[in-house]
Amino acid sequence: MLGWLSALRWRAHAATMADQVLSSLSNVLAVVLVAKSTGAADFGRFSLAYTVLTVVVGLNRAYLGNRVSLSRDDAAAHRATALAAGGMVVLAPAVALVVWLVARVASGGGTLVVIAALAAPVVCVQDLLRFGAVASRRPSVALVSDAIWTACLVVPLLLTARLSPVQAVAIWAAGAVVSAVVAMAHLGIRPRVLAGWRSLREHDPVGRSLVVGRLLTSSASLVAISASAAIIGPVAAGSLRGASTLLGPLNGIFALIPLSLTPMLVRRPRSGDLRACVAIACTLLVLVLTMGGALLLLPPELGTRLLGDSWAGARAVLPFTVAEYCSISVTAALLLAAKVRGDARAISVQQAVLAVVVVVLGVGAAWLTHEARFVAAAFAIGSVASAATGAFTLVRDTRRVPAAASV
Repeated sequence: MLGWLSALRWRAHAATMADQVLSSLSNVLAVVLVAKSTGAADFGRFSLAYTVLTVVVGLNRAYLGNRVSLSRDDAAAHRATALAAGGMVVLAPAVALVVWLVARVASGGGTLVVIAALAAPVVCVQDLLRFGAVASRRPSVALVSDAIWTACLVVPLLLTARLSPVQAVAIWAAGAVVSAVVAMAHLGIRPRVLAGWRSLREHDPVGRSLVVGRLLTSSASLVAISASAAIIGPVAAGSLRGASTLLGPLNGIFALIPLSLTPMLVRRPRSGDLRACVAIACTLLVLVLTMGGALLLLPPELGTRLLGDSWAGARAVLPFTVAEYCSISVTAALLLAAKVRGDARAISVQQAVLAVVVVVLGVGAAWLTHEARFVAAAFAIGSVASAATGAFTLVRDTRRVPAAASV
C-alpha cells in the first residue's frame, strides 16, 4: 500500500513539473509568436506590457495563489480557488488599467498594449486555477490547461502565413481564455465574486509579506542593474543579464517549489519542517552546481554562439552568479518553510535583508570598482545574507518548539 501511495505521489509531482515546463514554454512561445509578426516598435510596446503583466502575475501568485497553496485539504483548496478567482474578477479592471497605464507611459500604447492589458486578469485567473488544481491533488487538470494554451500558440507558429500583430496578440489572449475555461470546467470552479471581494479584505500577514518582499527584491535588483548601466556602461548590465539568462531554466524549478510542495508540506506536522527544508535545499543545490559547472566549463565558441559578443562579459561574472543561485536555492527552501509555518516576520526579514544588501553593495561596487563582476558579487552576498538570516530563524524556532507539540 505504501509503495502504491508513493507511486501516486511521484506521478502527481511529475504532472506538476510537466505543467510548469508547459507554462514556461507558453510564455516563450507567446513572445516568439508576437516577435515574428511585428516590427521592432510594436514588439517593444508588447514587450513592455508583457513585462508589466509578468510582475502582476507574480504578485497574484504571492497573494492569492499563496492562499490556495496553504489549503489543508482538497475541499478547502476548492473553496480557496473559487474565492481567489472571484477576488481577481473584482480586481480585473484595476489590473487591466495598471498594465495598460504603465505600458502606455513607457511605450506610447497602441492596440497591442490594450489587448495585453485586457488579457492580464484572465492570465491571473488561469494561473490561480493551476494552483487550485495542484492543491486539490489534480495536477493533470493544470497540465491539460497549459497544454491547450501551448497548442494555441504552436499551431500559428507552424503555419506559413504571416499573422498581423493584432492577430498574433489576439491568439495569445484567446489561448489564455480557452485555457482558463477548460481548467474551470474540469475543477468545477465557479468564481465567488462577493465572497472573494470580502476575502480580499481579510488580514493575511503571510501573503502581504510575500507581496512586499517580491516588490522589494525586484526593485533592488532593478536599482543595482540600472546603476551599473549608468556608472559602468550598458555592457555591464548586459553581462549581468546574460549570466542570469544562462541560468534562467533554474528559475522555472524555483517557481515549481511553491506550486508543487506547499500543499504537501502544509498538511504535514511542523516538526518535519527543518528536515524537509534541508532536503529541498540540497536537491536544488545539486541542480545549480551541475548546471553552473557545465556553464563554467563551456568552450568559448559555444558561449559566443549563445550570447554573441556579450559572452566574455557574462563569463566573467558567471562564477558569482552561480554562487548567488546556490544561495537562492537555500533561500527558496527557507521561504517555503516560513510560509507553511505562517511566519510572516521571517519572510519579511529575509527579503528585506536581500534588498538592502543588494542595493547598498551593488551600487557601491559599481561606483567604487567600475567592474560588473563585483556587482555580481554583491548580488551573491545579498543572497547569502538572506539565506543565513532565514536559516538562523528556522533553526531557532524548531528548537524552541518541542517536536511532540508541533502540529
